[in-house]
Amino acid sequence: MGEWNVGKVKKIFEWSHFKVFAALLLMISSAALSGPLDVPNEFEAGTQTSAADMNANFSAVETAVNDNDVRISAMETASDPIFQGYSNQVLFGDAGLTQMVKACDGRFSGSKICNTTEFANSVAKPCDDAAITCPSETMTGRAWILPVMMPSQGGVIELNTGVEFNSGDELTCEGWSSQTGFGMTATEAGQLEGRISCGSQLKVACCL
Repeated sequence: MGEWNVGKVKKIFEWSHFKVFAALLLMISSAALSGPLDVPNEFEAGTQTSAADMNANFSAVETAVNDNDVRISAMETASDPIFQGYSNQVLFGDAGLTQMVKACDGRFSGSKICNTTEFANSVAKPCDDAAITCPSETMTGRAWILPVMMPSQGGVIELNTGVEFNSGDELTCEGWSSQTGFGMTATEAGQLEGRISCGSQLKVACCL
């Protein structure tokens, strides 16, 4: 392959179809990529470049766009969380997240403790099969659930209740490590309530 003159390359970009393609490529790569696009070769006016350098640049763009396509496809096919129900096992608030996940998995294989956003946005679990346990059949009493919080002037706000608390410790049993604090729970009616004593033995709200 011979050397390409940048002046000749510039003329190519003056073609209307190529300019449209280049503009679209720029918009796709800049707006949709999760990170910056690293082009391996930069060119200056009056210098020469090789076909290999140009191909390397196009290859970098192709790789980035294909990676972005995979990410978009994954987001499009992602499903909403499915609320499974409450665990059989009851735990104190200091049990830790590992034990809470195990309690969920023990009743609903592959499930984990829900956070309040998953609980609020979950789709209905199909339960028209006699072999499948309906969530309503398991929802007796309260169940531990993970809060979703953001800082506020007075402490934190639990996003799915809109209630302000003095600190996250009132919702997480001090990181699910204490029986003397308070935690977030869901009731059998699906209500979300904080400041429940971590000395309580409760089920766990499970999502898949």
